[in-house]
Amino acid sequence: MSARATVKSLRRSSIAALDRLTYVPISRLTFNIMLDVLLSRQWLFAGLRPAADFLIARTTPVVRGVRVKPVSGPVRGEWVWAPEADDGVGAVLVLHGSGYLICSSRTHRGFASHLSKYSGMPTFAIDYRLAPEHTFPAAEDDAFAAYRWLLAQGHDPAKIVVAVPVAPPDAVERLSRKGTRVVCLEKPWLFMAIGEFYQDFGQVDDSEVRRVLDESSSQGS
Repeated sequence: MSARATVKSLRRSSIAALDRLTYVPISRLTFNIMLDVLLSRQWLFAGLRPAADFLIARTTPVVRGVRVKPVSGPVRGEWVWAPEADDGVGAVLVLHGSGYLICSSRTHRGFASHLSKYSGMPTFAIDYRLAPEHTFPAAEDDAFAAYRWLLAQGHDPAKIVVAVPVAPPDAVERLSRKGTRVVCLEKPWLFMAIGEFYQDFGQVDDSEVRRVLDESSSQGS
């Protein structure tokens, strides 16, 4: 078995194991507590984000022969052209997912390159502001700023396609009214930011985390 096949096999088995593990109540509670701790310690979350981005960027290979052009202002992101992409056809505005917590245009370069290849259009993936440092609606504001920037660059709204995994229904409707096609996998009517589930992002004491874990463990036994 080749090294690449071995890596893919390990990745599949790891994901399957993680999927089974999330059905165990204690595991789910532990994950939620860990996420709570990370969100309450913004410096820790910000420190772990580059490592996560580094790993995620390698999960999707980039199409051979693509051209990449970073954009630093007034919006941040990068253009990606597959070899056959034609600017005259239109453009795809890529809004990456990942809970608005991690990822960037770099982590989704492979995804953007495949979109460019199969759509025949260049893609522009933006680097919107991430939580918990920037609370909702910072990411949505950045997305609309990128859309307006594309219009200012001379792009026809009818030739812009917005690709986003999850979005508020009203945001999708606002773009659709302009004649822009929005490809959105899920439009939950109850679309809330992470911050709405917390009264504050204060520090979580380690003793409190241990207490909750001990209580959960005793209930499960």
